[in-house]
Amino acid sequence: MHGHVYWTELIAADVEAARDFYGAVFNWSFSEIPTPDGHYWLAFDADDTPVCGFCQAGTAGRPAGAGDLWLSYIAVPDVDLCMAMARQSGGSIAVGPFDMPGVGCLAILKDAAGALLGVIAPSSGAST
Repeated sequence: MHGHVYWTELIAADVEAARDFYGAVFNWSFSEIPTPDGHYWLAFDADDTPVCGFCQAGTAGRPAGAGDLWLSYIAVPDVDLCMAMARQSGGSIAVGPFDMPGVGCLAILKDAAGALLGVIAPSSGAST
């Protein structure tokens, strides 16, 4: 999975409005998961397959103040090594690293141009 898109989430200022919009456009249903920093919503397609997540901006390591954004997480075997390589390549670390129990170790990087991209070293048994 190294280098592959592992998960995508929408970080939104108004999660309820975002769920209403994407639910109507793509016929997605949602399941709320309480977290220590707020709530996380899994979006499911018509076959009940999880397709992405929705979260509140400014919670659980998600950037606040950048406006709503879709963020993809790329699978890596070692988040710390990936962060070091990003710094050596002219990037920086926007958030993290942080651990999400049952999910993995995550960080949000900025590339040399300032674009955000998440990285994740999934926990054993974690799946999308």
